[in-house]
Order: sequence, then structure tokens, then C-alpha cells
Amino acid sequence: TVGLDPTLRRSIWNHLYKIATTQNKTIVITTHYIEEAKCASMVGIMRNGRLLVEDTPVNLLRTFECELLEEVTLKLCRADESVLQNLTDHGQLPKDNRHKVVFKSSWKKKTSDVLPNHSVGTFRMSEQFEVKIPDILETTAISSKKSIWEDLCHSFKKIIGFSLIQCLTLMRLPVFLVLLLFSPTFQGVIMFLTIGAMPREMKVGVVNEELLNWTSQCDADAIQWDHCDLTFLSCKYINEIRNKDILNLIPFNSAEDALAQVQRGQLWGYLTFPENFTQYTLELFATRLFARNESIVGSRTHMYLDFSEYIASLLMVEHLYTAQSDYLRHMAETCFMNPNRAKMPFEFREPVYGSLDNNRKNGTLGRARVAGLKTPDILLSYILTQGSIGILQTFLWSLTCYFGFGYNVRGPIWVYILICLLIAICGGAFGLLKGILCEDEIQSFVIGIFIVPCLLLYGGLLWPLEGMSFFWKHFAYLLPTTLPTLSMRSVIVRALGITHPLVWPGVVSVIAWIVVFSTCATIAYKKLDT
Repeated sequence: TVGLDPTLRRSIWNHLYKIATTQNKTIVITTHYIEEAKCASMVGIMRNGRLLVEDTPVNLLRTFECELLEEVTLKLCRADESVLQNLTDHGQLPKDNRHKVVFKSSWKKKTSDVLPNHSVGTFRMSEQFEVKIPDILETTAISSKKSIWEDLCHSFKKIIGFSLIQCLTLMRLPVFLVLLLFSPTFQGVIMFLTIGAMPREMKVGVVNEELLNWTSQCDADAIQWDHCDLTFLSCKYINEIRNKDILNLIPFNSAEDALAQVQRGQLWGYLTFPENFTQYTLELFATRLFARNESIVGSRTHMYLDFSEYIASLLMVEHLYTAQSDYLRHMAETCFMNPNRAKMPFEFREPVYGSLDNNRKNGTLGRARVAGLKTPDILLSYILTQGSIGILQTFLWSLTCYFGFGYNVRGPIWVYILICLLIAICGGAFGLLKGILCEDEIQSFVIGIFIVPCLLLYGGLLWPLEGMSFFWKHFAYLLPTTLPTLSMRSVIVRALGITHPLVWPGVVSVIAWIVVFSTCATIAYKKLDT
């Protein structure tokens, strides 16, 4: 509180009093401003690392008959100096080894024993010298030599201490700690619920010129697959499309009306069935290689889709293709035809990896150093704390994937955990570098906002790398998330081990980025510190 105005100084002390009285806290204050110590309930005055006196401010002022605590300190220092000089003059203490005197604490003694002409009161004071006279040079040589084990133990204690400081800082911010632990899980759940799932109720118009009033006649209850029925095949195709809730079919009497709705943004597209769709389809089945051109054209279903959202349109095409294949297969089975004649000229077999299932759930850093803490110690402590947080994040995220979405890791579980932890440590190292380089939190947030979209767009998370140009494709492989993402996918879906060429490059890549970020953070921290 040196240099503060009296009002602010008093408010600080009132706050300390409130903490001590209401929260039962003991507050230890060290200060060179002696008069400030008068506000404490107990005062200890030290000189050269030795406690000269310890008592309440009132008792000290009354005992030494002083008005200022500074005068008490001055008297004690002069008395202490005279005692040391007296011991030196009588040969009890060599002059060149005066600092080796060790004071022992004793009981209260009279003032007159220390200060002549002062016989009022008693106080606690250090006395009873324990004189040690070792060889100064030998002591200095011994003290300067420390074993490697002692250095390692000392560094380990500092790392643990600094890690505890970080943990306590997080514990004092419970809301931030909860968000930090659950943010990966929360983000993953949002991605599962929003990205990868099949769309639902996409409105598509249907113009059925074979049967204009098809909504009632094409009902699932009106269609029987238990016997051979070769009438109104368009209804059977429409029924297969409606078996799943991906598309919501809206009837239209003309293609012009359907097109107008698509142009207004009310529909994703529309389908048209020719007037003699059933007749031409049966002719195509019967004649095959010798079919007339009129039969080929008349048996086709025409699709007019809105491809402004490419992925959604591809999912619609996939569903329409699957529905057509299913209705043709059902027709062939019920009419005792060769099912192979109803199949498309290409077929999706069991995939090498993955499944055919439509469910695609597959502070800125303070600049001041801690006393005696070196840069590697700080980095190791951050890795320790960030690694612990990464373990908790991985555990929570894995539980959510397993119980919430039925996810299973097909490959070695330890490789999966290793990649998760390495990615967490890599993120922590990058955050540490940001904290060193950025002057405040705003700059750090802005950099983070800029980096995250780059990792999502160029890292192959939202779009295949094969869709990029040559330059950007190879640029993506240099990012910290691209190869680890490929490794993670290979472990989870393909059941590959760490020695596989699709796995180990991602592990090596993330380790290399950890080294790069840590090295840059070390260099930046040292330069800013100097």
C-alpha cells in the first residue's frame, strides 16, 4: 500500500480484516513499510534473517516507550548490532564469520536486559547464540556442488508446484472448468445431431401422368406384394420411396406447377412418370436387348432436383436409386422372374470399411516468471495439466459416443487414447504459444476464430481432400489435424494398428507439431523475458 492515498489504503486493510474475521483466515504480510505493520494484530521484526522480536503493536510501543513502530525497530537493530559487536570483541565470534550466528527463540525477557535505562515491560526476543565456525571456503565449495539427482528433484518440485497453481486457478473458476471439460463432448454431440445424419421430410413434387390421383391408390395398404401385380408400377416405386421419411412426396398435376414451386424454394425438386410408364417398363423387361427406343424412354423416371445444396441432393439421388432397385426386386420376386434381370448393372457390396447403414454416426500467459522456475519447467507443467484435462475430455467424450450413439472403437483402444491425448497436448501447446505472443485475451480469441475454420475446411473434416486442387491438397497435409484425423478414422472404423501406414504418420505428425509449438513457445518466452 506504499504510495496509495489514505482512503484506498484503509479500504484494503478493511477488506483484509473482513477476510480474517468472517472467513477465519490467517493473513501473513511482509512489508518494508514499518508503520503499515501497526495495523496487524501481531508483529515480528526481522534483521538479517533473524527474528528480533514478536509481540502485538501496542505492547511493543508501550514496552519500548515509543510513539512509532519505526522507532522500536531502530532501537532493536542498534541493540542487536551492539550485542554482535560485543561478542566479536570478546573473541566469541570471528569477524569474517559473523553471518554464521544462529539465534534460538527464547521466552519473554525484560527490556532492561537489552536496552539500558528501559526497565518497563517484557517482550519476546531471540537470544542464546549458537556459534558455528566452519571453514568458509569449504562450505562455499560444498554448497555450490549439487548432484544431478538433487537438480532433478528440485525441478520436479517446481513443476508440481506450478501445476498445482494452474489446477487451483481452474478450481476457482468452476464454470470455466466445466466448460473446458465438456466442450469437446458438447461439440461432438452437436456434430452428431447436425452433421452426417440423413435428412428428413425433404419436400419433392411428383407428377404421375400414369395415375393423376395417385395419393390414395398408391397407399401402402392398397399395394399387395404377396402376388404378382403388374399394374401401376409407378405406385409401387412411389411406395418404396415413401417407406422412409427422407422424402415428403407432394402431388402435382403438371410439371409446370411443380417447377414453379421449386423456383420459389418450396420444393427440393420433382419427379415425373410418363403416361404409359407400366406398359413401357414391362416391354423393356420382356425385350431387353431388342427394346424399342420408345419403350426405353417411356420407362424412365425423370428427376428435376435442386442441386444448390450438393450433399443433400446426393442423398436424395441415393434414396431414389435405392427405392427403384427395391421395387424392381419385389416385382421380380412376386412374379417368379429372375431377380438378376431386375438389378441395376452395378451393385454396392459390403464396404471394405464402414457400413451401408444410412445412419452416419460413424489466458494469456503472465509475463512474470515464478521465482526460480525455468522455461522448460513451465512448459512441462502446462503439458502435465493439459494432459490431465485431455484424459478427462477423452473419457467423457468416449462415454458419450459409446452410450449415446453406439460408437465402438474397432482398433486398439490404446492407440485411440494415445491419439486423443496427443491432440489435446498439441492444442495446449498451441494455446500456450498464443498466450505468450498475444498481449490480451481478445487477440488470442481472434487468432482462435481464424484458425478453427482453416482446420475444419482444409483438414479434410468437412470435405474430402480429393475435392481440392493439387496445391491445397498438399497444404492440408501440413496442418496439425489432417493426418491425425486420418489415423483416428483408420483406428475407429478400419481396426488398424499403430504400425499401419495410415496410422503412424498421424501420430508422428502430431508429435512433431507438439515439438514445434513447444520450441516456439520456449523461444518466445525467453525473448520476452529478456
